[in-house]
Amino acid sequence: TKFKNVSLRSGNEIQIPEDWDFLEISDVCNTISGGTPLTSNPKYYNGTIPWLTSSELKDNFVTETKYHITEDGLENSSAKKIPPDSTIIAMYGATIGKTCINTIEMTTNQACCIFTPKKENSVDPYFLQQLLIYFRPLIVSLAAGSGQPNISQAFLKKFKMPFPSYLEQQKIGSILASLDNKILVE
Repeated sequence: TKFKNVSLRSGNEIQIPEDWDFLEISDVCNTISGGTPLTSNPKYYNGTIPWLTSSELKDNFVTETKYHITEDGLENSSAKKIPPDSTIIAMYGATIGKTCINTIEMTTNQACCIFTPKKENSVDPYFLQQLLIYFRPLIVSLAAGSGQPNISQAFLKKFKMPFPSYLEQQKIGSILASLDNKILVE
């Protein structure tokens, strides 16, 4: 395999296989952020709609959430339903840069940025999650703010990462998943 050098936002370079693309996340994914219904209105909470907070992002798969909102809460906030198999990253706070993949339809708070592929069979959510984990130190180092650093949705849209073909993403993701499983078992 032949390699090419690509420049990261930090000014450093990495080598990637020649046939891989080096793209902004927005080239391959739609991004949205969540919202929080007014906490002083009890009619918005303890409903049936899963509502993810950034504290639940632990580089994991999320099959259920600690909190739930109502249809009223969804309609009266900027929260949006997101499809299963979305890749999610925390944009600020103690969990900045932490990720998860949701296995159920859910909503999130505004501290989360959600990535969904623009085209079917173009971005493997597990591969994308692993890329975000790999690039987390760089992403966090470029975070804005002095008190509580944060990464914005606009920043994430412009962040460039290497993307092989979808089939290769799946192969790499499956190898990494089996390594993760071995580590958990041992």
